[in-house]
Amino acid sequence: MSEWLVMDAGMPQGSYLGPLMFITLVNSLRVSCMMHKFIDDTTLSEFIAKSGRSDMNACCDELVQQSNENKMNVNGRKTKEMLLGPIAKDPPPLITLRGTTVSRVPVLL
Repeated sequence: MSEWLVMDAGMPQGSYLGPLMFITLVNSLRVSCMMHKFIDDTTLSEFIAKSGRSDMNACCDELVQQSNENKMNVNGRKTKEMLLGPIAKDPPPLITLRGTTVSRVPVLL
């Protein structure tokens, strides 16, 4: 026999309200850069001018903060960064999520 445990959040697996609750929580995420959502995947994107700087780390911090408020986790080990287009001599700094450096995947053009 186990002890009682108080749950902070959650939904019984297989419940009718589970998918609706998930969609509601994912749909409530709003950040200051372009965001594309598909089921349980979220893609953040931005255009960087040749002499501009990236704000992606701040956008990722916003996403992590909002997801934490909704008791959802962003897995930094599964998150990837992809740079498209011509890269300047100094590429943007690496992105970190809760202390985990996001791996930058190579793109062959």
